[in-house]
Amino acid sequence: MGWIDWSWWMKEEEKPAEPLVLGAELECEYGSQRSFLMVETDGISINDLPKACVEDSIAHRNIHPFGKCLKNDECYFKMDLEERWVNAEPQTERVNGKEIITTSSTLICKASGMAIRAVTSGQDGRFARFQQFLRNMERKYPGLRETLEDPYGSVYLEGNYEMALQFLEEQIEGREEGLEIVTLYDPKNLEGAYILAALERLMTDCEVRSFEGFMNDLRDTANQHGMQGKEGWDQNYLNEAMMELLRKDCKETAERIETNPVYRGIEKQKMFGSWLRECTEAFAYTTVMYSSALAEGNSSGRRMEGDKGRGAVKKGEEKGKESGSVKGSSEMGGERVDGKGGSKSGSKSGSGSKFQEVFDLADNYTLSDDTFDNHILDRHGPNSTYGNKSHFNADFDIRNSIDSTLTGDNFIVGPNTAGREGYIFEQTFSNPIGTNSKGKPLYTLKVVIDEAGNVITAFPKK
Repeated sequence: MGWIDWSWWMKEEEKPAEPLVLGAELECEYGSQRSFLMVETDGISINDLPKACVEDSIAHRNIHPFGKCLKNDECYFKMDLEERWVNAEPQTERVNGKEIITTSSTLICKASGMAIRAVTSGQDGRFARFQQFLRNMERKYPGLRETLEDPYGSVYLEGNYEMALQFLEEQIEGREEGLEIVTLYDPKNLEGAYILAALERLMTDCEVRSFEGFMNDLRDTANQHGMQGKEGWDQNYLNEAMMELLRKDCKETAERIETNPVYRGIEKQKMFGSWLRECTEAFAYTTVMYSSALAEGNSSGRRMEGDKGRGAVKKGEEKGKESGSVKGSSEMGGERVDGKGGSKSGSKSGSGSKFQEVFDLADNYTLSDDTFDNHILDRHGPNSTYGNKSHFNADFDIRNSIDSTLTGDNFIVGPNTAGREGYIFEQTFSNPIGTNSKGKPLYTLKVVIDEAGNVITAFPKK
């Protein structure tokens, strides 16, 4: 029997390269998570997504970080990309006079030496649809997304339960039968994660974390309100009849929490399901929204540079530290204090860097009385009744410590988490500044500011 040539089969199995568009999924072998390709556009049309070209290679503008890097710790501050993608084969199609890129194209990260490749072309439009969903949510329902992403966020205590109902009503508009609830539990249903988060917070007597448990509890709640047998009622669907039940049940719940300190105390202690953290794919999508917002506000195309620290940099003063090369008009070195009190040398770029913009923002921060009294003290003050949160010690000067964390020189800084805009500043003290929910001492102050320099929150952490 002669030799069999299998090359014909291999060639047949090879998929032709597809052009990359907005939302193409990317991976780096050294990265802990995947990322997505951003392409500048004035608007998003799901049926006509903008194609990417060889020059769509700018870190934090076209490509979001890949989490932890096996070689250089935190990709956010370390990613250093080549100026152009490399096509395996020349492309005749052009975008703004530049070659398009495809699923066979590669982009080298100079920090790790690894190639970035496309996992999907993005032409299914999933990323673009979810991006539109989040933007619409933030525009129409300000503050709701933050509440739903916070495991301790209560729509009743935050005063936005009616907004959450409006959000759910919008999701079933134009759907004659409504939304089949079981489909919301599909890990690839990213919008479903937010809908479930809203339902869990609204329906305090229902266990929403599993479909079977939700169906059982929902049946009991429906019986209490006389919904069984009503026209249109089907507990398997989020529809108009379900919204009628929600409006009745939520109104009673809101009044109960408002007037009864026992129920209010229970709501304060409650921890909800971390839908987006439990769904890794959804979490990756939400983190890339930070990149989207940054790209819209930064049309100059600057690349962000960082220090040699572990995902954060310290505002340094010493000059001449040789701890790694950085771009920029000048170099500044310093010591980064980590959460355990140790230090590592680092450097940051000069006044034209993204870091300097963040430092300037922090130097001119705003802390409103409303945020301090009704958010920081109410949730984390020494007399706070929130049992599931960390609390400051009574003798700790919160205001002055927030000021020293934002305007001093002994802090670390990084991007906000879960795709939220803004920055996190942390300062570690030699003595305990507070305790966690179990009474253990905490030494680090975490301060979060938004893109305008407003303090959003501050609390002690491990």
